Amino acid sequence: MLLLMLFLVSLAGLAGADYDTFKGDNQRTGNLSGTGPQQPNLLWSASPTGHGYIGAAAAVSGERVFFSNWPDMTFKGDLGLAGLNRADGKLLWLNPLGGKGGASNPTLEDGRIFIGSLTGDIFCVDAGTGETVWNRTIEPDPQWWGVASSPLIQNGLIYIMSFSNGTLHALSLDGEEKWILSTGGVSPYLSPAASTGRLYLPGGDPALYCLDAAKGEVLWKKDLPSQITATPTLGDEEVFIATRDSILALDAENGDQLWSAGINGSISSPALSFGRLYVGSDDKPKGHISCFDAANGSLIWRAEANGPVKSSPLVLDGLIYFGTSCDEGAVYALHAGNGSVAWSYPVGAFIMSTASASDGVVYIGADDGRLYAFGSQPRGLLWNGEVLLDEQSLNLTASSGKVYQVNASSALGALALACQQGNFSFILNDSLYSLFGLQIESLGEYSATGDQSWRFWINYPQEAMPALGPDIANLRDGDRAVFYFGDRRAKPEDSPRLEITGRVLSKRPEALFLTVGNRPQIKQATLDSVLNVTLSSFQNSSNFSSYDLIFLEMIGSDAASRLQAPLQQAGAKGIPIIIINSQGYESLGNINLTDHPFIEKYWDYGQVENMRRLFSYLAANFCGLNIEVEEPLPTPKEYIYHPDYPDLFENLSSYLTWYGNKTGHKFNVSAPTVGIISYYQDLDQADRSALIYALEENGANVIDLGFSATSSLKKFFMSNNSSIVDAVILTKSFRLSYGDPDQGIADLLELNVPVLRGMRLYYQTPEEWNNSTGMNPLEIYFQIAQPEMDGVVEPIVMSGRNESGYQPIEEQMDWLADRAVKWADLGRINNSEKKVAIIYYNHGGGKDNIEGCYLNVPRSLQKILYGMKAAGYHVNRTVPEEKALVDLLAHQGTNVGSWAPGELLAMVDAGNATLLPAEVYEQWFKTLPQDRQSEVTEMWGPPPGKIMVYENRSGKFLVIPKLSFGNVLLLPQPSRGWLENSTVLYHDKSVPPHHQYIAFYLWLKYGFGADAVVHLGKHGTQEWLPGKECGISRDDWPALLIQDLPVVYPYIVDNIAEGTQAKRRGDAVMITHLTPPIVASGLYGNLTNLAETVYQYKSVDNASVKEVYRREIINVSLEMHLDEDLEVDLLNISSNETDFNRFADDLEAYLYGLKSQYMPYGLHVFGQPPVGEPLTGLVMSMLGDDFKREVAGIISYDDYPNPARLDRDNELKNCTDKLLFEVITNGTGCEAAQKEIFGNVSSNLTGLLNLSLEYGQAIAACSAEVPGLAAALNSSYTPPSPADDPIRDPAVLPTGRNFRSVDPRRVPTSAAWAVGSSLAEKLIDEYRLDHNGTYPRKMALVLWAWAMTDHGVVESEILRLVGAEPVYDAYGGVTDVRLIPLSEMGRPRIDVVVIPSGLHRDLFPEKLQLIDRAIRLAANDTSPEYPNYVRENSEEIYLELMAGGNISEQQAAILSASRIFLEEAGTYGPNLDSPISASDTWENDTKIGNLFMDRMSYIYGDGIWSSRLSSGEDLSGLQRDLLKDNLAEVEAAAQHTNSNLYGFIDNDDVYQYLGGISLAVRTVAGKAPDLYVTDAVDPEKSEVSSLHHYFSRELRSRYYNPQWIQGMMEQGYSGAREMDKFAEYLWGWEATVPDLVSEKTWNEVKEIYVDDKYHMGLKEFFDENNPWATQALTGRLLETARKDRWHPSQEVLQEIVERYEQSVKDYGVTCCHHTCGNLALEEYMQGVLPAHDSGSSGSSAGASGSSRPSSSSSRQKSHSSGESAAHNQTMPAGFGSEAPLRQQPSDSPSSEVNGFVMEVAETRVSEPSSSSAPVLAIGLVLAVLFTIWMGFRGRG
Repeated sequence: MLLLMLFLVSLAGLAGADYDTFKGDNQRTGNLSGTGPQQPNLLWSASPTGHGYIGAAAAVSGERVFFSNWPDMTFKGDLGLAGLNRADGKLLWLNPLGGKGGASNPTLEDGRIFIGSLTGDIFCVDAGTGETVWNRTIEPDPQWWGVASSPLIQNGLIYIMSFSNGTLHALSLDGEEKWILSTGGVSPYLSPAASTGRLYLPGGDPALYCLDAAKGEVLWKKDLPSQITATPTLGDEEVFIATRDSILALDAENGDQLWSAGINGSISSPALSFGRLYVGSDDKPKGHISCFDAANGSLIWRAEANGPVKSSPLVLDGLIYFGTSCDEGAVYALHAGNGSVAWSYPVGAFIMSTASASDGVVYIGADDGRLYAFGSQPRGLLWNGEVLLDEQSLNLTASSGKVYQVNASSALGALALACQQGNFSFILNDSLYSLFGLQIESLGEYSATGDQSWRFWINYPQEAMPALGPDIANLRDGDRAVFYFGDRRAKPEDSPRLEITGRVLSKRPEALFLTVGNRPQIKQATLDSVLNVTLSSFQNSSNFSSYDLIFLEMIGSDAASRLQAPLQQAGAKGIPIIIINSQGYESLGNINLTDHPFIEKYWDYGQVENMRRLFSYLAANFCGLNIEVEEPLPTPKEYIYHPDYPDLFENLSSYLTWYGNKTGHKFNVSAPTVGIISYYQDLDQADRSALIYALEENGANVIDLGFSATSSLKKFFMSNNSSIVDAVILTKSFRLSYGDPDQGIADLLELNVPVLRGMRLYYQTPEEWNNSTGMNPLEIYFQIAQPEMDGVVEPIVMSGRNESGYQPIEEQMDWLADRAVKWADLGRINNSEKKVAIIYYNHGGGKDNIEGCYLNVPRSLQKILYGMKAAGYHVNRTVPEEKALVDLLAHQGTNVGSWAPGELLAMVDAGNATLLPAEVYEQWFKTLPQDRQSEVTEMWGPPPGKIMVYENRSGKFLVIPKLSFGNVLLLPQPSRGWLENSTVLYHDKSVPPHHQYIAFYLWLKYGFGADAVVHLGKHGTQEWLPGKECGISRDDWPALLIQDLPVVYPYIVDNIAEGTQAKRRGDAVMITHLTPPIVASGLYGNLTNLAETVYQYKSVDNASVKEVYRREIINVSLEMHLDEDLEVDLLNISSNETDFNRFADDLEAYLYGLKSQYMPYGLHVFGQPPVGEPLTGLVMSMLGDDFKREVAGIISYDDYPNPARLDRDNELKNCTDKLLFEVITNGTGCEAAQKEIFGNVSSNLTGLLNLSLEYGQAIAACSAEVPGLAAALNSSYTPPSPADDPIRDPAVLPTGRNFRSVDPRRVPTSAAWAVGSSLAEKLIDEYRLDHNGTYPRKMALVLWAWAMTDHGVVESEILRLVGAEPVYDAYGGVTDVRLIPLSEMGRPRIDVVVIPSGLHRDLFPEKLQLIDRAIRLAANDTSPEYPNYVRENSEEIYLELMAGGNISEQQAAILSASRIFLEEAGTYGPNLDSPISASDTWENDTKIGNLFMDRMSYIYGDGIWSSRLSSGEDLSGLQRDLLKDNLAEVEAAAQHTNSNLYGFIDNDDVYQYLGGISLAVRTVAGKAPDLYVTDAVDPEKSEVSSLHHYFSRELRSRYYNPQWIQGMMEQGYSGAREMDKFAEYLWGWEATVPDLVSEKTWNEVKEIYVDDKYHMGLKEFFDENNPWATQALTGRLLETARKDRWHPSQEVLQEIVERYEQSVKDYGVTCCHHTCGNLALEEYMQGVLPAHDSGSSGSSAGASGSSRPSSSSSRQKSHSSGESAAHNQTMPAGFGSEAPLRQQPSDSPSSEVNGFVMEVAETRVSEPSSSSAPVLAIGLVLAVLFTIWMGFRGRG
């Protein structure tokens, strides 16, 4: 026993000695001898840099303590290794360790400190001076941690680890590397331990290594079952290791396992003391310290802490010291015997640092950036400090009730001031006043009794005890008065006492404070301040020379311009100027805040006391006063605030008690309760109180929580595990829990109510915001993007800052309160009583196009209705089957254009539509702001307008189509009205909503009484209405129409860009839905045969057989126009064997790439994930090449992928298909499936198959979409998710969540920069290949937010083209741009015209400024090495501008380098789709080109926004000519793609932008530019191709592909819509880039979709599911022919017309614009039909019967320059409504006016069959003629 005790004593370090290495010794025992603090007596805490986390232990030597810090989330302040005075924590020196600090524990040796850094180096630092002696890089991939390993020094060698490769480095003390040993990546914090010439190394295998310390030779290695998480601890014969799931004891000699016990291992390394082992664990949300018997591993005790324990325990004096890693982090001291708590000290920040100790003091660091020193406080000391003495008098009341005036400079005056600061109460006794003056009767808990009384002594012991009373004895400056309690023999140092130092000021320094924040606190603190403070405003200050100190906070641009001159004058006089919270304007000050970190802390903590302490700090440091300075006093980190109560509430119960009994608004249990979450430092701001009052005025209860940690949410917002708030408003910026974002989300999930965002504008006053186009770009990141990452919704501006703080914007505050209360109400209403409007899209009107983006709308509506009915909603009838529902939607639930009034009459007759009386609407309309009313009447005329207006004898009515299912309505969102008249169609500015659009949304609230709105699928138009770009106003159109109605928005998961607009401008909670299955397109028909023929051709040796294959390849390629795809003249090269073989190789590769292209298989049904082959196809796509490559290796396909190995490729496809079928569909085990197919098992393949199961399960979990929608409608919290397609990011699964945006600060990321730079160079190379090596002088690039999931690839392309690059900060944020030297680039600078989308402008405004800066830098670069086309073009434009006159040189200089053009602020898109669709309104396509320039000519950049300079000067009069001049020089244009789902022909966006650019350039220059596609679908294989190549590939892989068609056919009505939509988008390309869409393309469309080329039953499919789609498709084909863009034979045209008209007869007309609304097409169709058929065709009588001559299939496109008059003629007939003949519309006021709603029994009038008797057929013809008349009777 004696030997054991001697061993343990020798093993333990000495707490009285230096603490020079991690855990006190090289064995890493964590056991010290000596004494430690028995109480939480904090001697001092120090934050030498004011910022940074402290993640490592301190080292102690002599009178100094050393520790390092590393970056916190503020990214501010100096970082590094600090040397402090151990007596008081004062900073002696700081070594930056490369600039980023570190998390390594310092090790001391011979006056030097050895430590790792975040830069990946080990540093040797002089302990006396802090100077670097040497440093050496040892970590090849520092990432976030750098070298966090703790150096171990033994026998003259340093041992330290680099984590990324798990390498142990042995270095000399001079940094020379002796040897290394690599084991594979390990945890960053691992370090070796050493004993008796051996090293014990945690390896990444995972394994523990035992090494010879001198040579590095492995003596033994012990493999372990899980990762080692902490540094080993050594006993005499044991090694103790913590892993992820256990703690183990190994034999130190040979590695044999002695015992094992289960724990949730953390980075806490065990401590060994007296045969016991102590270790921390991470058992989220709590943690534990466990005590084990070191001999056998049995658990002795286990103690819970308030958070995970990552700190390694330190055992000292019978106590265990450690910290907890959580928001409420605390320092603990536990009794080593039983684990009971001896004491704890709350720090309120994460603690992962390990404690260290020396001379009875324990040191430990925390994530608040402070090092805490705990020790024994001097016995009896109650308070010590300084007080300021002046000539003022204090009124003090004695116990007798008499009031005495006491001089503040007396000892008693000093005591009174000290008691005020220390919060002590005291009582004076005046019974012997005449003899001894005033005496202290009691102070605190000590009262005079017997011979025990309060005494005082000045300057003890140097001076004698005063003979006078304390009210008479005066203090001089620096005198120290001690008031102590005892008898006459008592000594002050042995007694309870207060030690007071007096400071006397003859004159207080004059200080000027110009601040926004803390103004009330400053006013209060000045009453007894060491400074004479003048608190003023920026506007009222101009002369600063009379002040001794100037303090400014929150300077904005306007204030900076006013203050610059007086501040410079004051600085020249040496007046200290301190500036905080004024990003960009710090240079106006002359005090470096990094040298004074306390200043920001005083300010941030707020409160009156911190302002007093700030004044003292400023006086001491800058005004020469010798006064005591106290550290900042942290603000309470959790509380409830209410402006009607003078103090803060520390718990919920006391607040509710007060709230229920206060005067005025009281807590009401039957009312909704809204919580407010404010950062704890945000006290005393006017907007906080205003928000509380606004909510209370709405009848809500309010709980305003000031918080630091999200754990406060549960404490103050929950009771009995149930939320007591119904909704929450968050006013804090950035992430909710910056230190642990996942925990913040988890806490919101537990709270489970919607969290709205109330934004306090930091950079704008209310007036500036009101007059702006949106928020300052600098704010979007922290105000909106970051909170969205936590699932926070509805970013609403509520205040702006002005001179007095954050000033409420009243109407915004009311709107925020309205919406919060409405959300709160929504969760309190029973589902059976809720009224919900589900809005779908029918944008252009017509029966064919009820749609969503890749969403089957009718089937999704069915699923949603079923789900709502099951959830208890009042759905008052059976949900119709699909065909019945489609019929109802098509006839009673579509928008009707003004071109088809007969359709409107039929809809009214059906009885489901709501008729809103015009006079009622007009009353509602007049409640809108006057300027909004004026916008509408100017564009659309007075109410009720002309759109969807029905009139009878009782008046006019606005028609609102709908289908009613009880309390759930299905309604089409109104059209935007673009097609209603040519004025709107070609309007070049923002277009307000028309009257019926406005009436629709107002009726939802005031007529229907909706509780919530559902916008179904991407995308609606409400979020795109005119208004501010971001942070919209209540008076902007999106807000005016949605009002206070909660919006839930099911949205496709991969379109975060446009979805973000719905979140931010549409005030929507997003519910993501899955994409359709994305699968490989494969080959089909002749393409399959051709691939086989090419394979045979290359395989066969027989010349004659080879010739047969060659001819077949030529013939099929020509027949299918593949020579055009590959841009080869096949007839010319076919006779040359070498050239033909090269073509065969290219063709083989093309076909291989074609079959690997992804395509959507069908559509998605909301809440219904795919099964069967579509499911396995999607999983196959998600697994990607890794899966195929693994299987290829098994079947000996070693050169995969190889287009020439068709046989192997087919075998590979069969094997992969079978594997996934067995595992996913059949449920066969992963290994069993391999054995069945291959006969053996591969562990790698098993892992991939297990991954396929995970993917399959994640896809199946997308059935949660409908429950997710229901939960949102129940006012639940919808958690955030990433956004992308599931191939690029499987983490988007499962859907049914609220997707979030990306971090705009990091755009472009370094990875995106690498990809974008490469693509830019490839783009140049591609152009040069097409132009004999010539460089392009100017290119145009489309910049879309749609590609934001690339994280800045296109931005990188643009920067690289002009020869610039992003500048990154230490944390990956982009701060600026700089030019790349031409000598380094090796090529010219390419000029670039940038055409962003309005959405990109809104989401990434600062990136446009960044690009603009880069272009202007390039324009000013005079380097001669290579041409600079940016500069050359800018100089030319400058001269042209100056020659034109009416422009200043400054304006010309700005405009000449402007290259960013897009639509006006607050508007979106070129909006070419409607004019292009309305092809009867133009004959010359230059009209569209000019429209593009009219709409897209607004100038943007750094200092100019929407053609308005930052000075307010408007340059819009010059914008169009400037864009025209720039476009005239464009030689090439490019569009980027990165999507596995979207192509260029499945949407109208690409042709509007890239096609619009091409058409505009052709309009200006007479020649279209070359068009290219930059493709980063697979970033590892990014490529550039011509638009022609990309376009042809998409046609073949999708729209010509029977598999694509089959997938759409399975989707019924919606699948048919996708087919007709394809033809419409193809027309968009035909109109903008006519050379792209050849004659054969239109022929192919006709053959596939009209003639049913593949015999798939398409005619029957269309007729059965969506006959109106075939009308739209054939109508577009006919219109294309009418426009002379397609030249089929007369017979073909006649066939199409007859097909079209037969469909109209059988099913009624679709009545989209290019069918019903196109009179020129009607005339054309009449001319196509033979004259003798005109009477039965449905065409107008008397129409021309002439036919057009046919033309060859290979034609030259004709672009007519003359306007045809045909479309201007008013025709007497057309294809209109199905309404029955009636003499007079009904006049029944009861059915049409009262209540506004016509609810009629749901019956459908059967239509006669086309196969009926002849008499019936004649009647049908007459009915069709009548239909035509009805459709157009309103147009005459």
